[in-house]
Amino acid sequence: MGKIRHRILSERAVSQVIAALLLTTLAIAVAALAVVLMQKQWKVGSERFSLDMSESRIVVNTQTGQGSITLVIKNTGTTTAKLEMIKIGENVLQVWFLGTATLIYGDASPISGVMKGSTSKVQVTEEGLIIPSGQSATVKFDSVSNLKGYLSVGEQYTGFVVPTTGGQVVTFKILVEPTGA
Repeated sequence: MGKIRHRILSERAVSQVIAALLLTTLAIAVAALAVVLMQKQWKVGSERFSLDMSESRIVVNTQTGQGSITLVIKNTGTTTAKLEMIKIGENVLQVWFLGTATLIYGDASPISGVMKGSTSKVQVTEEGLIIPSGQSATVKFDSVSNLKGYLSVGEQYTGFVVPTTGGQVVTFKILVEPTGA
């Protein structure tokens, strides 16, 4: 028993200097990892899309009720916007971006719209409407029948832009303008 105890006590552990160096290196590595993770989080948090919808218009003929909808979507943010849909009013009008731009309202048949991007990078794909930073998309629906039955001329409606994943819902105001005599 004495030999074992003597052997355990005589074996030397890591010296205090080596232990201090190991702990210092470990602390520096953990701190560096924390800094990298924080920078990544700050970068993700600061990259956002921001949309300007101020040029969008809805025009309705006061006699026929027929109208047109033009949605101008400008991405003024720092990252690409991927949009799933735009709602105008409390689900009065819905524009979906899943392969094509499609307008749905009331019991009317879905209407396909025409989308033009500021560059070829602006597209409607199965992932939604893709608008890179600094780019814009114009989506137009002409000859939309019976809009007067769903929207009031002279009324301002709140619109909601819904991203495909992540991000916040963006709201905007749009006025229903009259046309026709």
